[in-house]
Amino acid sequence: VHSIDRSAGHYGLSLIVGGAEATLWELTGAYASLARIVLQEDPAPVHPPMVIRSDTEAELEPQRPPLSAAAVYHTLIALQDLNRPELETGWHHFAGTQRIAWKTGTSFGHRDAWAIGATDRYTVGVWTGNADGEGRPGLTGTLAAAPMLFEIFGALPNAQHFQPPHDELEAMAVCRQSGLRASVDCTPVDTLRIIRAAVRTAPCTYHHRVFVNAEGTAQVPPGADGQWVHWFSLPPAMEYYYATSHPGYRPLPAARTGSDEQPMGLIYPEPGAQLFIPVQLDGTHTRIVLHAAHRDPQAAINWDLDGTFIGRTTGEHRLPADLATGTHRLTLTDQHGHTLTERFQCTRGKTGRS
Repeated sequence: VHSIDRSAGHYGLSLIVGGAEATLWELTGAYASLARIVLQEDPAPVHPPMVIRSDTEAELEPQRPPLSAAAVYHTLIALQDLNRPELETGWHHFAGTQRIAWKTGTSFGHRDAWAIGATDRYTVGVWTGNADGEGRPGLTGTLAAAPMLFEIFGALPNAQHFQPPHDELEAMAVCRQSGLRASVDCTPVDTLRIIRAAVRTAPCTYHHRVFVNAEGTAQVPPGADGQWVHWFSLPPAMEYYYATSHPGYRPLPAARTGSDEQPMGLIYPEPGAQLFIPVQLDGTHTRIVLHAAHRDPQAAINWDLDGTFIGRTTGEHRLPADLATGTHRLTLTDQHGHTLTERFQCTRGKTGRS
């Protein structure tokens, strides 16, 4: 993409979400190159890369793609599973429907709407907008460009599925619940063909082998009347979000004789966070809402900020607080004596007119 020709400092972190200018031809060509890599073809047959051999000799020479076929294959499969526009809802239920790896984009101010899609036979790029660059409400990639993209693909001959690059993939046991490489305690386990480098990743740490009573409602010491089970358990802060979208998730049962496991997690602010507290229209500073999660739905948490008790919560553990500039120490203590201490920093915005 030759249009992106400035330093990283010029674009900043917004580059990852499209904070740079490029042409429709270049972006469509980039997606076509991804497809060619999976098809084991030259990713840029029109403009082969130049390899400099010496100060006085330059020679055009084929070069290995910058991305592996396995990595690109998984990317295209993920793009095939995106939710399509309303008229395309349920497309995967119909036999013969093409699997299209596609993505949309909308420029700042709704001046441009893009959609690019690729199959193993064709790559299509769509731009919609006003020729004078004027923005318009509702001019988005999903609403304006994507329907046209799928209409064009509907007029083209059907394509086949991208074939996995088997020589770059390796079978690996994967924990079905966490998606990580399976450990000895994971169940159920799926065997998937994935990127070979993933074999070096750490195994799943969210499955635990615990000894519970016959009813499975409490952890008991080994040797008592109970059984060993494999339990999928997330840290409290992760569990708070995961359980809302996974009704079958069961929190780890409490231990009858006490446990050193941390039952609490601080959701906001994150440990080590640096917060900026803005000034409101009335000249006062915004109050920060502290947020924590506890495995026990009936738990009560006492909140201590820099050695001063600031409140007690039950159920939904949220507590507003006025924070001064500086480093703060937040300590949470539940009714069973479990404690959690985290530190974070705050900077208050300046009041008054400059």
